[in-house]
Amino acid sequence: RVDRIVFASSNHAIGFHPVGAVLDADSPQRPDSLYGVSKAFGEDLARYYVDKFGMDIAALRIGSALPEPNNIRALSTWLSFPDLFRLITACIEAPHFGYAVLYGASDNDNLWWDNTKMSHVGYLPEDNAADWRRRILPGADPRDPDDPATKFQGGFYCSPGYMNRRYVIVDPRRPGEWSQEHVLRRWAYNVDHAFWLTQLDDALAAYAAV
Repeated sequence: RVDRIVFASSNHAIGFHPVGAVLDADSPQRPDSLYGVSKAFGEDLARYYVDKFGMDIAALRIGSALPEPNNIRALSTWLSFPDLFRLITACIEAPHFGYAVLYGASDNDNLWWDNTKMSHVGYLPEDNAADWRRRILPGADPRDPDDPATKFQGGFYCSPGYMNRRYVIVDPRRPGEWSQEHVLRRWAYNVDHAFWLTQLDDALAAYAAV
């Protein structure tokens, strides 16, 4: 019989919340990708097993689990390996808690996530990404504030396929799908894939001038 599960969910289950919003255990899912959708489904399945069978399941919305923060976003999302160990240990050793959503992040100064409602689980992080802030961000933030990878908590997971009134993501691997009005402006990088990120208003104006 299995009475408790620690489920590795992801911050990408809530990645389309805007940067600056402080989320807690009751914040709604807003997945930023199909990967995030799969994690949101896992959380819902966990909720079902808790309600149906009385299990204890902790859904960990893990941030950037790395030896050290490696970019500006990670100043908010970093989870050190020792704190990851503390988080999992707390979830294993805590008294009965039913269903729990916890954010997997260290005690970062710029943290977007609040675990206060799950304090009974006993996770107490000790590390802080601020120790690397001067190296990662020695001056002003150079990122485009309108870039979806900057605007939303999910970072570059929000970029591929993103479209709203101002922005269009163009995949250069399928150029036949796009008309020449999509004037290419700059790159947005997603791990090993690169996508052209264009500002639609500028693109239309440039096309009209041809």
